Amino acid sequence: NVAITKVSAYYTLDGLDYTKIDSVNSNPGSFNWTVPNISSTTVKAKVYAYDNAGNQGFDISDGNFTISDQTPPTVTLNSPNGGENLEAGGQYTITWTASDNVKVAKVGLYYTLDDISFIKIDSLDIGSSKHTKQLTRNKEKRDSNSHHKKTADFNVLKIISSSYLWTVPKLVSNTVRVKIIVYDSSKNNTSDMSDNVFS
Repeated sequence: NVAITKVSAYYTLDGLDYTKIDSVNSNPGSFNWTVPNISSTTVKAKVYAYDNAGNQGFDISDGNFTISDQTPPTVTLNSPNGGENLEAGGQYTITWTASDNVKVAKVGLYYTLDDISFIKIDSLDIGSSKHTKQLTRNKEKRDSNSHHKKTADFNVLKIISSSYLWTVPKLVSNTVRVKIIVYDSSKNNTSDMSDNVFS
């Protein structure tokens, strides 16, 4: 029954903790919201209105809405990147760097002899028990082999700078490349491949 003097907007992912979107000393009827870099299916918005007398009222979204991450991760395959000569049946450390605006969730490794057919080396869910075991194997191999000095370091949130100890297949070829595919928690993906062939 009197003028609205202030409006504040918030959002929540769980109905308990609220993050402020904006607050204005007027009644604009809308906000331009810079949506956060999150991925959630349980988002709600809440708006408070205040009048000159200090009274307040609020309303909240009737149901959940979704914020989806549409930004793919980035990845660079550091090695092997071309020109290497690997021993058939031996071991080689594949290294890469990846990042994402939310979280790097999964890494897939492959090799190819013809740039057409790709053979799976392994798949790592970041933070999983399999991933942890692979990091342990990598460290154990490096500890016993002076050629493997780099320590794997996974930041499970946004940035990965890490390695995988690959048992090279028992074959002879001079047209081999490795391919890596990185996925974020919203299943966006990006890939990179050896710039040139190796043997």
